[in-house]
Amino acid sequence: MATVCIWIFLWLLLSFELSDETSVYHEAMTTTDASNFSLAIGSKSNNAVETAAFAISLMIAGLGLLGNGLIIILFCLNWNLTRTLTSLYIFHQSVIDFVSSMMFAALQLDRWRPLLSVGGWVEDLSCKVWYSKALFWSLLHISTINLVLVTIERYISVLHPIFRLNHFTRRKAKLTMLLAWLIGLTYQSYWMVISKGDQGQCYQEFPSDALQNVFGGLTLLVEYLIPLSIMSFAYVRIIARLKKLAKYGERRRRCSTTTMTPSKRRGSSFITEGVRCRSGPTQLMLVKARRNVTKTLCLVFATYVICWTPVEIEYIIYSVGISYHQNIGQSVTTCLLMGNMCVNPFIYAAKYRQIQMAAKRTWNKLLCRHTSNVPFPPSPSI
Repeated sequence: MATVCIWIFLWLLLSFELSDETSVYHEAMTTTDASNFSLAIGSKSNNAVETAAFAISLMIAGLGLLGNGLIIILFCLNWNLTRTLTSLYIFHQSVIDFVSSMMFAALQLDRWRPLLSVGGWVEDLSCKVWYSKALFWSLLHISTINLVLVTIERYISVLHPIFRLNHFTRRKAKLTMLLAWLIGLTYQSYWMVISKGDQGQCYQEFPSDALQNVFGGLTLLVEYLIPLSIMSFAYVRIIARLKKLAKYGERRRRCSTTTMTPSKRRGSSFITEGVRCRSGPTQLMLVKARRNVTKTLCLVFATYVICWTPVEIEYIIYSVGISYHQNIGQSVTTCLLMGNMCVNPFIYAAKYRQIQMAAKRTWNKLLCRHTSNVPFPPSPSI
């Protein structure tokens, strides 16, 4: 879904550019001033790109606010959903994405930057705090860290369940969420340092090219390569382990339905097949629940890879000083990032069974229908 949205965005940008360049060409045929002709084409084309990017950005921000807002409301109305740590992290992810969408919409609507025109310390402060987008990039970084945290929680829950039961608590999970906010806000604060306001403009300037290259490599490592490596390794191991557990649970389920027949003798007692295999159906149910959560989070991880790869490539290009069409590049990559924010709620709604049950139960309550008080399915973390 995110990929389709981005291709539509690119097609709109190119169509706007081509149509405007054609119209400006016909207008410019009446003049012999080549410089005016080229300037007219450039200004018209840039205006068209900016208009298309503005409209699509607002649409993406609106989808992010709507989708994440509905997920947050569902969790608030069905708070027992958060009894599992995975659901608690998903709720936290929706809160982060909702705030990110809100800030993205505010940045898009603030096109004329009135605070920069005031001058003095107001101009400098607004440039460093708001127009540098340090808070916006911090939220995106926090979102990435939260994805890594929920992946680690799933990994330990599936591969080391005893360790998870003994050491993972809700209090520790909340502390890791707080740590994610501290890391994200602290690391992205360098945008405030390098941002400067001057005559109604806000621009970023590194003290040296070497330092710019260092931060470029560090950003690629911290924001992309390390999270990508951790999540890729974890999901490969989780999927392999779940396949083994599913085969083992299926054998035990089939075994538990057989006739109680004596097996081999140990000392003076007999062990029956039914006694040995009686936990098969329960284990198979838990494996299916874990598989459902894993599929959901794998889709979230896949959208993360699709949406974050272009912006990291763009930042490397920016860091090494290679020139490119910055307006179009920033518009596309920023919309890709926000596409990652707004597509997650739709993944939860389509794949996460507990969200689906909560939505159905809430809808029935709104229609004053009878709803059962049957609890949600067993926690996949058991």
